[in-house]
Amino acid sequence: MSGLMRSESMSYLQLLVPEEVALQFCNELGHASAMQFVDLNEGVQAFQRRYMKDIVRISDIERKVKNIENF
Repeated sequence: MSGLMRSESMSYLQLLVPEEVALQFCNELGHASAMQFVDLNEGVQAFQRRYMKDIVRISDIERKVKNIENF
């Protein structure tokens, strides 16, 4: 069980992580249940985020692969 209970003391931190290791960093902390994330860009629409093109491209590739598998 994670150690995140309501009565536990917590600190609010902002971490600046280099882009090259950000995925691995977040993955490790997420699996350790060691932190919660706050979206600092909540005013930005989803389609305006810089990684949205990648998500659309990957979704399109996934759809094509499923079509090939079902053929």
